[in-house]
Amino acid sequence: MKSIKKLRLINWHYFGNETCDIENITFLTGANASGKSTVIDAMQIVLLGDTSGRNFNKAANDRPGRTLKGYLRGEMGETAEGKITCLRPSRFSSYIALEFYDDRKNESFTLGIVFDCYDDDREEHEFFYLKGGFPENNFASDPNERNVHPLSYKELSEYFAQHYDKSDYKFYDTNIAYQKDLKHYLGDLPDKYFTLLKRSVSFSPIKDISSFITEYVCDIDYNIDISSMQQNIQQYKLLGLEAEKIKKKIEELQAIHEAFDEFKNNGVNLRLSDYILDRLNYEKSLNELNEYRGKLDNNNRRLQMIKEEIALKESQSEELRTSREQFLAKKVSSEGYSLASELMKRKQDMVEKVATLTSNYDSILTSLRNYLREYDNALTSINSALLNLDNDILSEDEKLDVEKFRECADEFSETGRQLVDAIQRKDVSNKLIDAFQNDMQALVNSARILVTSFEEAVEEYSDEQEELTRQLSQISIGQKPFPMSYLQIKNALQDRLREHHPKAVVYSFCDMIDITEDRWVNAIEADIYRQKFNFFVDDDYYEEAARYLKDISKEYNNYSFSVIDSERLVEADFKAQKDSVAEIVVSDDAGAKAYANFLLGRVKRCETFREARYSGNGLLPDGSGYRNFGSFQYPKKRWEYTFIGTKVDETSAFEKKQGADLISKKIETYSDLLSYFRVLVGLDILNSGEANMFKADVDAYKEIETLNENIDSLDAQIREGSSGVVAALDQKIQEFDADIQSLSEEKEELIKEQGALEQLNRGLVDNQIPLKESQVNTYRERLHGYDVGIVQEKYGPYYEKLVSDYGFDRAYSESRNIYVQVQNKIKRSKEKLFDLRSRYVATYHLSYPTMNENSNDEYEKELENLSTVMLPKYLDDIKNSHDKAVKQFKDDFIYKLRSSFKTISDQLDELNLALSNVKFGRDSYRFEVRPNKDYIQYYNMIMDDLLLQVGDAEDVFLEKYSETMNE
Repeated sequence: MKSIKKLRLINWHYFGNETCDIENITFLTGANASGKSTVIDAMQIVLLGDTSGRNFNKAANDRPGRTLKGYLRGEMGETAEGKITCLRPSRFSSYIALEFYDDRKNESFTLGIVFDCYDDDREEHEFFYLKGGFPENNFASDPNERNVHPLSYKELSEYFAQHYDKSDYKFYDTNIAYQKDLKHYLGDLPDKYFTLLKRSVSFSPIKDISSFITEYVCDIDYNIDISSMQQNIQQYKLLGLEAEKIKKKIEELQAIHEAFDEFKNNGVNLRLSDYILDRLNYEKSLNELNEYRGKLDNNNRRLQMIKEEIALKESQSEELRTSREQFLAKKVSSEGYSLASELMKRKQDMVEKVATLTSNYDSILTSLRNYLREYDNALTSINSALLNLDNDILSEDEKLDVEKFRECADEFSETGRQLVDAIQRKDVSNKLIDAFQNDMQALVNSARILVTSFEEAVEEYSDEQEELTRQLSQISIGQKPFPMSYLQIKNALQDRLREHHPKAVVYSFCDMIDITEDRWVNAIEADIYRQKFNFFVDDDYYEEAARYLKDISKEYNNYSFSVIDSERLVEADFKAQKDSVAEIVVSDDAGAKAYANFLLGRVKRCETFREARYSGNGLLPDGSGYRNFGSFQYPKKRWEYTFIGTKVDETSAFEKKQGADLISKKIETYSDLLSYFRVLVGLDILNSGEANMFKADVDAYKEIETLNENIDSLDAQIREGSSGVVAALDQKIQEFDADIQSLSEEKEELIKEQGALEQLNRGLVDNQIPLKESQVNTYRERLHGYDVGIVQEKYGPYYEKLVSDYGFDRAYSESRNIYVQVQNKIKRSKEKLFDLRSRYVATYHLSYPTMNENSNDEYEKELENLSTVMLPKYLDDIKNSHDKAVKQFKDDFIYKLRSSFKTISDQLDELNLALSNVKFGRDSYRFEVRPNKDYIQYYNMIMDDLLLQVGDAEDVFLEKYSETMNE
């Protein structure tokens, strides 16, 4: 045991030079203000190593008004003027020293502190340790000196060095260093020694004896180190969170995987539908081509037969004319011929005229029939194409033109039906011919308008498709789809600058800013529709760039863009007003941000038109607003693609792809329509000359009835005036004439048929067969583009079964419907796939492609890695961390608590043993430790003997208290 033997005070408050023997002293008593707390405060400094004075005068239960300076200077009070008086105003040294005795080592040691106080109120102090009791000089100078005084720190240090070994004393530069050794000198005391001593000095009574015993009597370490266990638990939780994140990513990637499979399956179905439709169109076109070729072959065979029949008719007619001439010679040589001869000549002239008129009229009928047939065939193909046409593809003007064409077609068809009826009655009128010609001309003119419109549309959409293809190519490599005209000017400006500044870069304003709120993107795109394309260059060559742009604008005849003076903008220091659009436009470039403030800093963000109106300059998220005392609404075209942003906008890129698909569909539709309408406008038209000739022949044909009557009259006269011989000869000649006429009529019919067939052949050879051959070749090329193996294995059998089950015509109709349905499905599945990809890439800040239709490799690889590698690893790590945490909880935390409980119990037993010999009057005291009922389940777990066992019993413990540990 270590006990205090002596206390030495030099220049401490009212104590000038005192040594107190305090061995075996338990109580310190005395009158008020006799110095009890002064002595205790002095001892606190040495026993606590604390010179702050925060615990001074606690033993007297007074307010802590005493200070270290007051004790050292010996403050006595204040004068009437408020000046503090003290015993020691000048330079001096003070000492507090305690002499201890260690009965185990049977030796003494001294702990103390020396203060050097100066005239300027400064003080310096050093704690010290000395092996042995107080030194012989009692910390004072040589008594033989004239002026005996307490040693200063320097003098004390020199004295120790002269009279003691270096290992027998020690000075401390800091209080902390002294406190560390102090605990060792007093018996390796715990840190709570300092708190306990301060508490024991206080005059305040201890009201909570339980807390006092827990805190100061029970000597255990309450701070159980659970950092390792906490780290394992934290690691377990972090791994759990990461595992949940991975599971979420797997779910999202699985959705992308399924969406891609759905898209590819729909693509396979679309490919199948493409094949079936191409095959049906090929077979249909091939059948029609074969029909046309068959017609051509039949027509050619018929023409050859007609040629042979005409030659035969001519030969027979020549023989009959020869026989007729012989009988005519007999007749001429007979009596009574002269009168009959004149009558016969008049009759013959009339008969020939009737034949000519009839032939001309029949020729008209044949020509009109041919016109009707050719136009009817062309209109049938056009009407079929228009019936399946998606009218949304056409412009409003084109829809009106198509409607006008349909009206013209209906009028032409009606006139054609009337003409067919008249032809069958052989009652074709001039009025009907005029109507037919006019309706035909109107129909062809209407078709020509559509052909011109369709050709312009194909050319326009082809150019647009080429531009979109270029823009999509830019998007695919992470570039924005700027118009070529814009890139030409920007690149020209940059090239011109780099001639003098090799590292010069021309920036687009839209590439330098971002919009922080997505709902405002469209409105801002529209509001600075032109300014967003303006250029920024380095301030050092701004004026040079402005000169170059002036020349380049003239060269390209494009004056839409400017070079922005960022230096002047920054100097102007435009501020964004509160709630302005500029507040949600950010940029890392000071010039770009200043330009945004200039353009949008006074434009207020509004939610209603009323709010915009009263702001005077307001913009709504839908692109409408109020400015310059008027309302406005920006067209959607201004935000078709999002150019603003430091990154490429995937959503707008997807819309570009959809636009390209729509344009391809439009080009295909217009091309198909053109093929049909070109056939119509390529047909011959009944011109005015031909129509006038037809009308003249029709008018002439009206004389036939009168001519026939005259012929009948002449026949009667001939019969009356002819002799028997002449009559017999005439009868024979008439028979010859009848036969010749019959042969001539048959020949004329053959010639008419020949002309009609030749005209049909020209239509087949020049128009119908080439068109069908082109269609067949187109579909054949498409069919050759399909994989042969897939066609043989899947497509071909499916086609055969479809045609077998439904028949060709119904299969053709059903396939078109299925094709449209599959197109809609693939569109929806593609939109779904691109949307899922875009969300995933945006959420996890990745650079994976979102619009690749052919591959899902990046997402599949990540899904494979997460599901087969990372997630199992995380789950395994989670299990290991959990097991480790549970084991540490049992082996470290719980076992340490159990040991602490045991130690507390033992220490209280020792306390009770000590108290058993002490009587407080007639009372005695004993302390007990009992578990809190609210935590009894934890106490039972901690004190369970299973905790001390290993092997199977360890598992039994974990199973028995798993719920309690989880709490």
